[in-house]
Amino acid sequence: MRNTLIKLIPFAITSVLIALMTPNIYRQFSMGKPAPSTVYAPFDFVIEKTPEELRKDSLKIVSRVYPVVIYREEQVIIPDTLPFMYRALLEKIRDYMTEGIISDKDYEELMNDPAPRVKLFIPGTGKPFDMNKGDMIKFSSAFEDLFESFSTAYPDSSEKIRIFILNHLRPTLRYDRFTTLKNREEALKSLSRIKERVYRGELIVRKGQTVDEDAYKKIREIARHYRTPFHYLFFLILFLLWGSVMMMGRATSTWSSIFLSNLSLLINSGAQSFLISYMGIGYLFTLTPLFVMLIHLLASRGLVQNFVIMMGIILGVYYGVTFEPVAYTILLGITALIFMDIISRRYDIVWGLLLFPISGILYHIVIQKMRSPQIELSMMDGVYLLVSAMISVVGVALFMPLVEKVIRLTTKFNLYDYASLHHPLLKELKEKAPGTYSHSLNVAFLAEEAARAIGADALLCRVGSYYHDVGKIYNPKYFVENQQGYNPHDELSPVESARIIMEHVPKGVELARKYGLPNRIVDIIRTHHGTTLLKPFYKKAIEMGLNVDESQFRYPGPKPRTNEEGIVMLADSVEAAVRSLPEKDPAVIRNLVHKILEERWDEGQLEDTDLKKKDLHTIEEAFLKALSSIYHTRIPYD
Repeated sequence: MRNTLIKLIPFAITSVLIALMTPNIYRQFSMGKPAPSTVYAPFDFVIEKTPEELRKDSLKIVSRVYPVVIYREEQVIIPDTLPFMYRALLEKIRDYMTEGIISDKDYEELMNDPAPRVKLFIPGTGKPFDMNKGDMIKFSSAFEDLFESFSTAYPDSSEKIRIFILNHLRPTLRYDRFTTLKNREEALKSLSRIKERVYRGELIVRKGQTVDEDAYKKIREIARHYRTPFHYLFFLILFLLWGSVMMMGRATSTWSSIFLSNLSLLINSGAQSFLISYMGIGYLFTLTPLFVMLIHLLASRGLVQNFVIMMGIILGVYYGVTFEPVAYTILLGITALIFMDIISRRYDIVWGLLLFPISGILYHIVIQKMRSPQIELSMMDGVYLLVSAMISVVGVALFMPLVEKVIRLTTKFNLYDYASLHHPLLKELKEKAPGTYSHSLNVAFLAEEAARAIGADALLCRVGSYYHDVGKIYNPKYFVENQQGYNPHDELSPVESARIIMEHVPKGVELARKYGLPNRIVDIIRTHHGTTLLKPFYKKAIEMGLNVDESQFRYPGPKPRTNEEGIVMLADSVEAAVRSLPEKDPAVIRNLVHKILEERWDEGQLEDTDLKKKDLHTIEEAFLKALSSIYHTRIPYD
């Protein structure tokens, strides 16, 4: 458990780095300029009104709610004892007050109000009515009109007239600010801060269209959600889950697989982030096929599949949490994976220059058609497809022979090179140890058939079997398949015989390295006997009464660690045992094959591989069919 948690640390670190590298894909958009790519809303969101828009909308609402003005009736009593001038003036004042006079302060405030009318309330009449603001008479206007009229008629009494008007003329209209404010506050509750609602999948702007103000605001709103805390949380969860899945597989849980997968994702994500942020290039320009082919060369198929899925999800986030990059990356990645499975010669890699652009166009059209009836494919898109294909193909073509030589990488391409029976090392084996050479060919046939039966690497099993016993070149006569009557072991002690026999493994590894054989073939040579016991010599030592340690008769190992290494071990043991039978009786062969496979299983020789018990049964049946072909004997299978 502790080891698993430690191995998850690189995944957590990678998740943070990839989150940090997330490009701002909207940096390339400018108002009034052509859109570098088509943008669809990646989620539901709203466009809020600007302060200026809110102010204008508020004014519209306020202007529709008229200010409240209340009429207050004032009794004007005209005594008969008053002189005619004052009685006439009071009558005129009463007319003004009845019509409605408002204070200068209220009048100025109402005239500055955005509403074009006022709502007039007259107590006792019930229903209010609207009134034009201009129909109201302000106090100063009424005063000036009265004073001018009467001071002209009675010039000698102008001061008395002025004082009389001021004492009797009073406003009868009052601006009710409290009620007006309350009504407007209630009305403003209906004011929405939302200018527009945008729904997920809605088209914002098409590639090449001019980005207008409306589209620019929407793009800015989408960009606001760029690299939020949830962004980091998403990548952390994604990578921890992915790491947990990798920990469940023997081939993908090694430190080398963890390093390779995380480094590949970092490099590819970094390259894609740079292209998006600083060059505005879309997802059609992708280096995913390059990394798929490189990982295919360096690691297991399962690791490639994990990489393709993860890269698709990452690019989906990098391009604004959209579906198209995910689908396109996964489809093109799977295409590259199948391509690497199909091709068998080095020069076949050039077909990628046709396959990847054509596949890319096809996938892009299909994905576009799923969203819109319009297809967006420009001349530059075609250039991107071709250039990315060239980089992928040339990159693999240059990388492959380099790593094959420098780190002795095993690829199907150099396996075909070493599969030639005219290879100098195989020619030397045939010349110096013809019996071993014949045995190796038979082992290759058995191993290849068994590998095909369980879905292992048949080519690796065949080529590895050719070379598994090359160490016998040094002392060929000490191995039974090369003997013709005379057995040199008769003159040696069991311990010395065991030493010479077991020496063929390290000597084989030495020869393989001398001839530059790939590492996985070297591993087959090293593990094809595992830690098995040389029973004949051990038994002979016991019978002779020698005080010996069992370890002197046991191969040092290591045990097979891959399915292919395990298959070659089983094929070697079976072929050698069947070859030694004086008569190739079908029933005897069947029992012998079953016994050997069960022994290897019970001894734990296959415990470090992924082989299961059911695989052992399939391998047994494949061996029996192959042996019937070799020895031309009808072996019953029912």
